[in-house]
Amino acid sequence: AKRRALKKTRLVPGFLVRYADDFVIITDSRIHAEFWKTTLKEFLETEMKLTLSKEKTLITDVRKKHANFLGYEFKVVKGKGEHGYITRTQPDRKRLKQKVDSITRDIKKIPRETSREKLIDEINRINSRIRGVIQYYQCCTWVSVSMDKYARKVQLAASRRLKQYKGKWIRAKDTQNLPRVHQNYRQKIPSIQYRDIYIGITSLTFCNWQETRGKNPK
Repeated sequence: AKRRALKKTRLVPGFLVRYADDFVIITDSRIHAEFWKTTLKEFLETEMKLTLSKEKTLITDVRKKHANFLGYEFKVVKGKGEHGYITRTQPDRKRLKQKVDSITRDIKKIPRETSREKLIDEINRINSRIRGVIQYYQCCTWVSVSMDKYARKVQLAASRRLKQYKGKWIRAKDTQNLPRVHQNYRQKIPSIQYRDIYIGITSLTFCNWQETRGKNPK
């Protein structure tokens, strides 16, 4: 009802989404997008003595191309939404690759010879990084698809490094670390034996989309 009422006015629709100094303005046409870009440029120059970056200020039709914001890619595709479209979100592919490459390098830096206790500390640190990536991106509708592309790379690096410690591929549910996560998966992960238990390097595939709820700015 509110949107229908606004359409009867001469107001230009625009929804500002902001986080710190990063923001996007969502509107319904390229003409309106150009209007907001010009208005914003004039406001920043006149009121705040700031210059709008030409390189970073882009107009994107998200039906044709994804838009990047806060490390995420946003696009709309045909689906069973109210207007025939649904939102598809996924991690920024460049940023995700950088994060995965960094984790892989950390795995390769695990000492070839160290105590089991220090090795477990290294595994816990790497698992913390893997879970951190998953938790940051689990609000994306395509989080599983995105993580699947890189999971094998991380697991192979982990397998090669843990091989130095007689590592084995063990079902995640049979390991004794990250129980709340691993108990739900039968997939095998690179693991080491410590006394009578197994400690494994978790997988990027252990993720599911988590719907986020809007927050009241008040």
